[in-house]
Amino acid sequence: MRMAGNTMRRRAVSFTCFGPTSPSRQGSGSQERLPGKLIELELVADETLLVLDGSGQLQVDGGHALELRPGDMISLRKGARTKWLVDEAFREFWVYSWMGA
Repeated sequence: MRMAGNTMRRRAVSFTCFGPTSPSRQGSGSQERLPGKLIELELVADETLLVLDGSGQLQVDGGHALELRPGDMISLRKGARTKWLVDEAFREFWVYSWMGA
């Protein structure tokens, strides 16, 4: 069941939230990143994501870049420092979890 969604656009990122996004809850949504824009984020919650479309690279905490393709699923911990660079119209489905926050 899809809950009321809110779509927001910020520079190279567009995302839609489908569920609660307050502490000690979970939230989910979809997100698009535009090609060729380096985006740096520090995660505010644990995140699991599924790549839906496009491709790109994700670097976590200064490690090696991971190649991302449709069907890839990744789980990241709260506080992870990420760098995203996508080379096609990238789209993901994500779930945030604020456990014990």
